[in-house]
Amino acid sequence: LDKQSNHHNKSMNVESFQNNVQTQENESNVGTTNQPIVLNSVSLSEYFWVKLLGQGLPDNILLREFLGFLTVGGYLFVLPILLAKTVLKDMVEAYGPTRFVSLMIFGLVMLSLPLKMYLRWMFNLSYFISIPEYFFNI
Repeated sequence: LDKQSNHHNKSMNVESFQNNVQTQENESNVGTTNQPIVLNSVSLSEYFWVKLLGQGLPDNILLREFLGFLTVGGYLFVLPILLAKTVLKDMVEAYGPTRFVSLMIFGLVMLSLPLKMYLRWMFNLSYFISIPEYFFNI
C-alpha cells in the first residue's frame, strides 16, 4: 500500500511539473506574430482633452463630452439642413419636408455604422460620446 501511494505521488509530481512547463511555454509565446494585438479603445473626448490639449479629462460630464455632442448633433441635425438648402434642394421639393426629414434621419443613422467602422479601424476611435457613469455610449 505504501509503494502504491508513493508511486501515485511521483506521478502527480510529474503531471504538475508538465502542466507548469506547458503554462510557462504558453506565457513565453505572448506577443508572437500569430496572436492578435490588443488595442486600447479611445473616445473622442480622450483624443481632445488628453492627446490634443495634454491635460486630464474634466469631471463635469457635459464639459468632457461637449465635442461628442457637437459632432453627433451636427451630423444628425445640421447636415440635413445644409443638404436640403444646397445639394438636395430638388429632393426636398419632390418629397416634402416630412418624408425628406425621415429619409435623412434613417439614411444618416445607417451611414453612421460604416463611418464608425472606418474611424475605429483608422484612428482606433471607440465612441463619440462616452458617459460610463450612466452606461451611455454613442
